[in-house]
Order: sequence, then C-alpha cells, then structure tokens
Amino acid sequence: MRSKAVAQLLADLRHPNIVSVFDSGLLDGRPWYSMTYCGGGTLTQVLHRDGSLQAGQVAGIVSALADALATLHERGVVHRDVKPGNVLFDDNGVAHLGDFGTALDAKAERVTTSGAVLGTIGYTAPEMVS
Repeated sequence: MRSKAVAQLLADLRHPNIVSVFDSGLLDGRPWYSMTYCGGGTLTQVLHRDGSLQAGQVAGIVSALADALATLHERGVVHRDVKPGNVLFDDNGVAHLGDFGTALDAKAERVTTSGAVLGTIGYTAPEMVS
C-alpha cells in the first residue's frame, strides 16, 4: 500500500494490538506518520535478548496477534508480512502488529504488480512462492 493509504488505514483502526497512527503528512515531499511508541522492541529483539519464551508468553502474543489479524481481515485488509520483526512491544509488554507497508486492501482490484511476491521470503506462504 502507498504510505498515505497505510497511514489512513491505521488512523481509522483502533485496536489494542495494532499500532495506532496519530498524525501523518509530507515533509520535503516524503511521507511520514507518527504512531504508537513501542519501547519494548520487536519480538526478534526480545528473542535474541531473552532466548526462548515461556508457553504463557507465547500464548498471549499469539492470541493478541490473532485478534489483530481478525480485525484486519474483517475490514478486508491482508497484512502480508507477519514476522517477529513486525511484532512490537510497548513499555508494558503488550504486543502490537506493525509495518503495514506491504498490506493489501482485498477490495482493491490491484495494488501490486501482477506476479510480484511481497513481504519477507522466509515468512511467505509456500503457495505464494510457487
């Protein structure tokens, strides 16, 4: 999605496990937006720092992300790049889904070039690669 579309999508969403956008605009012709501060780092960083997580922690994170993704899907949005680097934690340890740069509005006829595979290849569904 274009940066402006991403900012508008997130500004319209209010979910405790999706980053919130508070403002957006252009600066010197480049788009920007301000969002939820997630000072707890990404899931990738947490795993590197702490090693494995407890089963209860994993269940909480998965539950939060499933709820966030369900909300997106209800609105016709497909994230397309769910990975540990796009799971951010706030200062209270609450997980937030972020990085909607490759999200797809399922109602749009076409957002990317036909045949293009977006997202991080290691986290891409096998059917998308083939």
